[in-house]
Amino acid sequence: MFDTELMNQVFTDRPKPGQAYLRLPGDPTDLTIKDRNRALRPFAEGCFAGIRNPAAHQHGPDWPEQRALEYLAALSVLARWIDDCDLKQDP
Repeated sequence: MFDTELMNQVFTDRPKPGQAYLRLPGDPTDLTIKDRNRALRPFAEGCFAGIRNPAAHQHGPDWPEQRALEYLAALSVLARWIDDCDLKQDP
């Protein structure tokens, strides 16, 4: 499964019946919660496409320390958001 397809499935705003997906906890009508949930998919896609894929497909580039720390921070934010999510499944 490709990264974009996976991110679209787990962070979809239109899950198919029986499909599991992730959402940040809170009132889904709250604008902040809506915005944060809306940001999950494109942020995750960007982290995979811009950080993870080049590292994996170019056999681990030798990034300068500052750039590596910045990439690590972005991936850490993504991991935190995913960890904070609740697993949902519509009937």
